[in-house]
Amino acid sequence: MTIRAGGLASGLDTNSIIEQLVSIERQPIRAMESKKASVSNQISIYGKLKAAFTKVLDKLKAIDTVLELGSFAASSSNEKAFTTKADGMATKGDYDVTVGALAKSAKMRSVGISNASPTVKAGTLSVTVRGGDPQTVAIEEGESLTAVAERFNQTVTGAFATIINDGTNSYLSITAEKSGHTAGLDPSTALAVTESYTGATGSELGLTTTQAAQNASLTIDGLAVTSESNEVTTAIPGVTLSLLAPTAAAEKLTVKGDAAAMETKIKEFVDAYNEAIDLITKETTVVENTARDKTLAGDAAVRGLRGEFSALTSAAVSSLAGKTFDNIAAFGIKTSRSGKLELDSAALKTAVAKDPMAVVRVFTNADGIAKRVKAGLERYTGTDGVFKARTDGLNAQIKSFDKRIDDLGLRAERYETLLIRQFGALEKTASAWTAQGNYLANALR
Repeated sequence: MTIRAGGLASGLDTNSIIEQLVSIERQPIRAMESKKASVSNQISIYGKLKAAFTKVLDKLKAIDTVLELGSFAASSSNEKAFTTKADGMATKGDYDVTVGALAKSAKMRSVGISNASPTVKAGTLSVTVRGGDPQTVAIEEGESLTAVAERFNQTVTGAFATIINDGTNSYLSITAEKSGHTAGLDPSTALAVTESYTGATGSELGLTTTQAAQNASLTIDGLAVTSESNEVTTAIPGVTLSLLAPTAAAEKLTVKGDAAAMETKIKEFVDAYNEAIDLITKETTVVENTARDKTLAGDAAVRGLRGEFSALTSAAVSSLAGKTFDNIAAFGIKTSRSGKLELDSAALKTAVAKDPMAVVRVFTNADGIAKRVKAGLERYTGTDGVFKARTDGLNAQIKSFDKRIDDLGLRAERYETLLIRQFGALEKTASAWTAQGNYLANALR
């Protein structure tokens, strides 16, 4: 730090003079920093726009397939017999369902082994599950029934063992993890155990089947259906039946469009879209005293976004010409003058009740709303999109500003050093003149 004592000899406020001259020299730096701040603000706005449009893109990705957007409610007339649910692949319909039998897992149990002497003979168990490869469980000499159960569970995949105790004896119980048996194979293939003993002491397990594997049976509109599981997922596309108990007569299964669920999904897209449109409007609208260099008002591409996306959302889906619905306005989603979307819940509910799949197709067809708006958004938000290109260009400007500010700062520092040296020399000269004047004045007295 340079220490200055300005003006002591000359009477000039040299410190103030130097500061003012250096301040003038630094004016280009301040102008450059102001430009840098404006560019940084624009980068921030592009970041906000990208985040807003990425949110819209995420909401579209959640409704761009039939499975995701299609929403159906399924109900059972007797939930003690079966419950049901439907996904986007379902269709409206009513069905008569009769549950004949529930699926059951194969079970085996050992003979009772006295609690007073619960050891098992040494040997092996060869376990086959659902006709697969044998799995071998080793039994060591003197092992307890509990130890055998633990090793079984560590070794075997597809079945599990547990101990049942009646107070006098303990039993090894083995259960197949999956219910039912492979169609076309004998139920006994679901779980089979072969015992082989080499030990001389302890008890043999003597495993026998206590519950044969059984597939579920039901009829749907008079057609016989079998299932290895009580969760029947393939009988009716998009519908899952959870069987709970046999029925004496047919019960009703009803599938219909779920307007509320579909509206929720669509509304999430509409809300995100409107947030993005609001942001575009805010950052591109020029009013009195608007600092244009700190907004995106000068970016024609961004200014045109509202019009571009209004066209993408409102235009008809050509593949649906002549169908029930071919555009979103037909079921209550209209574009306002501001470019935002307005959702009429009552109109949407009516449309879903009339033909839910017609609504879904407007979004999910190959040329539907979701697909084409997604493509438009990705041109802006993608890794080589408009927002990335704009941000890269502005970041390059920031780097250029930083270099120029550094250069100008060094020049201002050198200039300040020069001024200090020059004014220091002036002070020395003034001091010498003052000393000489004082000498002459004293000599002439």
